[in-house]
Amino acid sequence: MSEMMDECDEPSVVSEKILELKTEDHGSHVLVHLQSFYDDGTMCDVTLRAGDYSVRAHKIVLAANSDYFQAMFSGNWTETGTSEIVLHGLTPSGLKSVIQFCYFGKLLVSFDNISEIVSAVHHCQLVKAYELIEEYLSEEVNITNFFDLLKLADDFSLDILLANLVTFAVEQFMPSEMFHGGFLTCLHRMDATFFPLVIKEWKLADSGFGFFAAIELLMKWVQFDLEEREKYLPKLFQILRGKVGEVKIPEVRDVVNYFNLTLEERNTKNETNLGFVTFMYGDDPAVYNEETNSWNVLANIPGPELQFDSFGVTVLENCLYVCGGFTEDPCQVAEDRCHQYDPVLERWLPISRLQNGRKMFPLVALQGQLYALGGIDHHHFPMRGVEVYDPADNTWADSISLPLPLASHAATVHGGKLYVSGGQSEYFGDVLACLLCFDPVTKTWGYKKNMLSARCNHMLVAHGDRLYQLGGEKSDCVVRVCSAEYYDIASNMWTGLNIFQDDLNTYPYGVCVCNNLFYIWFEVMVHVPQRKDTLYVAQYDPESRTITKLYDQPSWMGVGAKHWCPLRFPKFVAECMPRSSSVKCIQSERVAFNMFD
Repeated sequence: MSEMMDECDEPSVVSEKILELKTEDHGSHVLVHLQSFYDDGTMCDVTLRAGDYSVRAHKIVLAANSDYFQAMFSGNWTETGTSEIVLHGLTPSGLKSVIQFCYFGKLLVSFDNISEIVSAVHHCQLVKAYELIEEYLSEEVNITNFFDLLKLADDFSLDILLANLVTFAVEQFMPSEMFHGGFLTCLHRMDATFFPLVIKEWKLADSGFGFFAAIELLMKWVQFDLEEREKYLPKLFQILRGKVGEVKIPEVRDVVNYFNLTLEERNTKNETNLGFVTFMYGDDPAVYNEETNSWNVLANIPGPELQFDSFGVTVLENCLYVCGGFTEDPCQVAEDRCHQYDPVLERWLPISRLQNGRKMFPLVALQGQLYALGGIDHHHFPMRGVEVYDPADNTWADSISLPLPLASHAATVHGGKLYVSGGQSEYFGDVLACLLCFDPVTKTWGYKKNMLSARCNHMLVAHGDRLYQLGGEKSDCVVRVCSAEYYDIASNMWTGLNIFQDDLNTYPYGVCVCNNLFYIWFEVMVHVPQRKDTLYVAQYDPESRTITKLYDQPSWMGVGAKHWCPLRFPKFVAECMPRSSSVKCIQSERVAFNMFD
């Protein structure tokens, strides 16, 4: 029996599965109690003080959130064994934020207290709070707070915020407005640490933003504080060089010398190359470099292509302006968009739009402003309206209207006054021979002596005390005018000019005045089957009264526009412009002609 009992008492060996039982709300349950202990002061073992503010807390909770407190309570610090600790680096508001985050995982922030909170979080090494703040600030970046946040990121090593500020600067400060006041103000305030970070992210090929546009901005930044910032130029140029591959890069010395000169000094000290800009077919610009005797095609005007000679073009402060016109739209609606081309930047920048779209009108520069004179409106009627553009504030404003509606007319400036000639007062109406003069001082228009020949789509330029009129069309706007005439301002009289012995096959279609010389573009109509018309450029000297053939124009250009604008390209730009043998212009034999009877 005893043996049987012994056998029964011996426990049997049973294989049991071990299960893990877990409550999903344990962490939150413990946290709620810790928060409750904090609220009523239960088992608090340390007092933190900042200024006149003090708070009771638990060392274990502070250490779990902060490497700073963990080191303080477990190390050999003076504060390790004390029950009251004065935090000299914190403000009362900062300490409240630290406690709030340690117990409740949240921060009450605004842009009024953000500096205090970031300082406290940085001091106490609250990593999670740091991440939370950087995420919030990165989403709140705008132009208004940009530099405050930049200082914050720099002061407290907020790397994520800094990276987002760089992205913001690249995206927001690089659009078309980058050379106007708002961007330049921001550019000025970027320090020598942040500005190189922005340059590294510039995408020089995007939206036409090229190497020389980057140089322009770089030099503007340097010139805001030349004495302090000039030393950073080699480093900044090295960054740019790394972004443009095999493109020829100018030397720092050449660029610095150029930007330290005034516009007049750049020309007189042989720092620039003279170029003549025209528009092929539609709005495709090309430039002839007189010194290198070569042609280059420039960047196209952004947006839908403008139609041949439909827009206004002029030069102001060595920048080219193109306004209005119409596109391939069957309705030929008058455009209101405007662009500026800077030969230093090698790019087009949009400027403020015209108040009223217009086409077939002249654009002229007078006293630092642009005048858009008449033209055809979006209803296809000639206009009297005149608008004035002020580059200083990038705005258009209405001016004194023309005495009559005009389209396909010409205009120029002389002696501080505007002169307008010819054109049509009705769409496809009679061609006019009138000459108008506008005085911006008295703000009045007046009539002068009529031209010898009525004409439209012609050219009007000023030189000395005379206005010169060339080419154009007459009567039904199909018959070309091959003659020229000049107006003597003092005597109020017109006199005819005989070009090439009344050769009706030679037609002047473009002209500009530069360095007291006329550059005239001619088309010679052959009228022989299977033979093409020829194009060439001549130079007229008003002193010797002779016209000299300079060179043949490349056939790939076709007949250029009547707009030929002299621009001066910095030599370091001109030398870096790519050239093609296919656009090389062959120097023709120089032949002199007498321009006058």
